[in-house]
Amino acid sequence: MRNSYHCSRSRAAVTLFELVIALVVLALISGTIFSIIAGSVRATAEVQVIQKEADQIHAFSETCRRVFGALPDTAQITISIIDEGPPALQELVLSGAANAFAFGEEPVSYEDLTIGTFLDGQAEDGTLLYTIGITRSDILPGEIQEGLVVTDDEEVLLAPDDDGRYWLPLIRNVVALNWRCYTADDDEWIELWESQDWPDLLEVTILQQGRLLPLRTVIDLPEKPEGTGA
Repeated sequence: MRNSYHCSRSRAAVTLFELVIALVVLALISGTIFSIIAGSVRATAEVQVIQKEADQIHAFSETCRRVFGALPDTAQITISIIDEGPPALQELVLSGAANAFAFGEEPVSYEDLTIGTFLDGQAEDGTLLYTIGITRSDILPGEIQEGLVVTDDEEVLLAPDDDGRYWLPLIRNVVALNWRCYTADDDEWIELWESQDWPDLLEVTILQQGRLLPLRTVIDLPEKPEGTGA
């Protein structure tokens, strides 16, 4: 009887030890599965952000192709450098194109339209982040309160810059936006444009945060009719 009782206690002790081991293994497996799922969720979220940014850049590039590829005879392009940087900050002003980049309560406007960047924050590594946007003097209808900020679901849609201009944001988390013009006569690319004539080609490059290579779009402009230039 004593031997039988001793063996029964040994088997019970072994079973309890096995149960503890099983619980430990189960905890390890659960932790591994949780890590895999969490990593997959983070990766999916990052892919969605990248895809959203890519869609925004593609939409902006296609809009620029449509607008600059069919300019009215009265249109004039001006590109200026407003800050030598780094990074250098440029603004493109489009005049005499009432239907270009139609938006707001007055989609058809004869006011000058500016495409540029405004400071939107700073990355963890200290890199300045900008938002590409468009602005014009009648972007908001009627009299507006100075310093008004328009938001949607806590996301700023319209906010004044240091000069009091309101910007409609298009692409966020931008490190650099560069414009260049090409003329076949001079066979060179230049970063400033003040002529009333149109360049042969218009180049826009956008570098976003976390990307090594910028996205480059080259637009073939139509020839401006004679008698409408300088």
